[in-house]
Amino acid sequence: MFVVRVFGDTHHPISYLHLTGSFPSRILPFLYLGNLNHATNPTMLKALGITHVLSVGENANLPPSEFRMLFLENLYDDGIDSLWAHMDECIRFIEHARLNNQICLIHCRVGVSRSATITIAFIMHHLRMPLVQAYLFVRARRLNVIIQPNLKFMYELLQYEQRLRGSAGVFWGVLSKEVHGLNMCYREV
Repeated sequence: MFVVRVFGDTHHPISYLHLTGSFPSRILPFLYLGNLNHATNPTMLKALGITHVLSVGENANLPPSEFRMLFLENLYDDGIDSLWAHMDECIRFIEHARLNNQICLIHCRVGVSRSATITIAFIMHHLRMPLVQAYLFVRARRLNVIIQPNLKFMYELLQYEQRLRGSAGVFWGVLSKEVHGLNMCYREV
């Protein structure tokens, strides 16, 4: 058994056998963005200090005695399902973690579309950023993993920006063309 020290903690060694080889992305000191593998690894979650898990469409099935959970059921990344009705609930859940000096992981299956959308919305809310700036903020912190909200989710983020700021910072036609272009380069691979 190999032992790794996480963040200098010598009291709780972690076996490499319990790690998937990757970690969720730290977006803010109290907020991580990840995937289902991250969310189903309680050893890693504890090592990172994560206390809250927001599951978007994919249930992590963690022990409720150890983690505070919010599970948004039956939400698919299909261009049909909407996250709009859940935005405020998700923001409150993340804020609860922040205000109690705790840490939240947001995840979906791969951490690219549904959970990235909620993360962008939170950044828009918390840092008072316009949509494009919040998108770039999250994308830069995702390191070697893309974020790729589908067009419906991007439209909902544009609506969220209008609600927060009173107007959209970008025209939908321009934004949808740019998102489509970004998404096409990954489909050709």
